[in-house]
Order: sequence, then structure tokens, then C-alpha cells
Amino acid sequence: MNSIAPPTRIGLLSLVCTLLMAAPAQARPRHHRAVARTRQGHARRHGMARPSARAATSNPKMPNATWLTKAAEAAIDQGNIVKAAVLYRGAVALTGDNPKLMYRLAQVYRMSGQFVEASETFRRFIKISKDAKKIAAAQTAIKAMASMPAPFVDSDLAAHASARTFGVKAFTLGLKATRRHRYHTSIKYFQAALMLDPTLVGALRWIGQVYAKLHETKQAQAYYVRYLRVMPGGKNAREVRKRLKNSPVLGKLTLTASFPCEVWINRAPLVGKKTPIKQLLVPEGEYSVIFYYRRYHVGRKMRVFVKRGQVTKRNFGIGVLIVKLTPWARIRVDGRDVGLWNEIGIPARAKPYKVEFRSYDGKKSMIRLITVTPGRKLNIARWK
Repeated sequence: MNSIAPPTRIGLLSLVCTLLMAAPAQARPRHHRAVARTRQGHARRHGMARPSARAATSNPKMPNATWLTKAAEAAIDQGNIVKAAVLYRGAVALTGDNPKLMYRLAQVYRMSGQFVEASETFRRFIKISKDAKKIAAAQTAIKAMASMPAPFVDSDLAAHASARTFGVKAFTLGLKATRRHRYHTSIKYFQAALMLDPTLVGALRWIGQVYAKLHETKQAQAYYVRYLRVMPGGKNAREVRKRLKNSPVLGKLTLTASFPCEVWINRAPLVGKKTPIKQLLVPEGEYSVIFYYRRYHVGRKMRVFVKRGQVTKRNFGIGVLIVKLTPWARIRVDGRDVGLWNEIGIPARAKPYKVEFRSYDGKKSMIRLITVTPGRKLNIARWK
């Protein structure tokens, strides 16, 4: 039988030092470690293992996405799977289609019930991955989801709102990278910002500017066009139009009205402009245009399709009722109560309006058929 020699004092000291160096900085209780091992084993068995920090930084040329993946996993732990999907989209954009993160994004999509997005992401993963085991798992998942009814999934607008701080951070990091001339890195940050918060449309303009600095003209113009299509009335749109002046994808939009109206295009105001607006350069496509004349409280929304190389014209005809009745009257136009006004604008049209006037005390009323002519004012001064 082999005997074990008792340790010497120096041997004990060496053993203690070795154990201390090997011990974690903050030891967890034994039952916590057991739970952690159980969860990790379950995740490995079901192909749901969380990506390591190395997965978020596997390509040294790409920005680090650990700050996004950690937040995404925290969102999963809190049951906010849709927010986690938004954050992982940002991480994938930031790291240039990292296979491990893309696989995890597909898993999160599947967990949230977004089967179409999950299948598309799994297919993208299959194209770029070399992991045969995960490729097989992705193919199996695609087949399984094809036969499953898609559940109702809440809109991820709220998820984007909750991820806005991450989008702003990515945008800020993109600006810093641009100032340091790290152009390819800045593009990744700006793309991630758009994934995290689509309302940060300024990132499109910045991506265009960065590609221009890299002398990649086609890419730059593509992003300028995307920006201008979303924000044709933005404060930086004039600068972008100058850069796209000779682009073949642009058309011209002319907007006129009977009175100088404020204009919104795609819910963004045309800063510092009122009608008439002549030959505004915009990319080909459909736009929502709102005219509004503040003085007479009248507006109209139109859908306008602009064709490349052509001038598209839209006009908003407005007539005005000037009401000087005594006692004062409440006004209804085609059965719709428009309130109490001394002057009110009404959209012009060929068909007469049925306008009802009723005094505040209910003692007098009258109905008149009124044809509204663009640019003309009609006085209503007597009860009939």
C-alpha cells in the first residue's frame, strides 16, 4: 500500500497560494453553481447556448458587440424576447454577419414567434457557416417552422423604443470612428444604429458621407437616396440634394396652393419652405404630402407618386368662408361640425358643400349650398 507523506509547511503554503489563485474573485454558493451548470447543459442539449464574449469579437477588424449581446441576453432573462431580437439585429449589423451571432438571432426570432424572420436568418447563417452540426440544426428548424402556424406577435415598435439608448450609443460611436478616420468601422456602427432604432435616419446620410470619403460613389449615392426618400424635408436634405443633383433616379415635385401653405412630406416638415414649392428634387417613389394653412385652419393629405426624370405637380385649392352672423353661429360642413370661426378655410371642389349654420341659442338656423372656388373668399353676414 502506497503511503502519502505529510505535507511540509512550505508545501502547505504553496498549496494554499495555488488554490487562492485558482479561485474566482467572488465565489458563488454551491447551489448557484449547480443551477448554472444545469442551465448550460440544457442550453447545449437544445442548441440554445448563449454566444460567448469571444463570439462578439471574433473578427478583430469588426467593432465589439458584447455590450449589445449582454443586453440582449438580459432582455431574454426578463422575458422581453422581441427587444432581444432588436438588440441582436444590431449586433449582427455591427459585426458584419458574424455566424455565431446570426445563429443566435435566428433562435431569438424563433423564440419570439417571428418564424418568417427566423427562417430567413437561418438561411443566411447556412450560407456563411462552416459548422456542419449547426447547419443541420438550422435546416431542421426551418422545416419545423414551415409546418407551424405563425402566432400573433406584438409590433416591435415598443422594442425599438426601449432599445433607443443602444441605437444612440451606436450612432455616437459611429461619429467618433468617423472623426478618427476609421471609416469602415463607422459604417458598421451607423448600420447597427439603424437596426436598433430606425428613426435615426441621419445615420443613412452619414453612411453616404463616409462612402464618399472612401471614394465609393455608387454606395454613397445609394444611401443619400435612401435618406432623401425618408426625409425629403429634413434640415440636411438640401445638402444631400446637392450631392445627388445629377443622379438619374431623381424626379421633381412642384407643390402649389391657393394660399401659402406649410408642407410636410412623409411626416417631416419642409423646413423654411411654404407653397409654392417648385421642382423639389426627390427620388422616384410614392410620398405622403400634407398641405396646411394655419390662418384658416385647413389642410389636406395627398398621396403622390414621383417618376424619375419627370416633373410631378400637385395643387391644393382653398376657398374661405368669412362668417359675420349675429348672433354667432356654429358651423357644420357636409354634416361635420367644424366649430366656431369668423374665418374658415374649405378645400375647393366642383360639387357644392351643404353648410349648416346654427345660432348658439338655437333660435336661428339656415342651410346653404356653397360652391367653394380656389382663392376666393365668401362673406356670410345675414341669416335667411
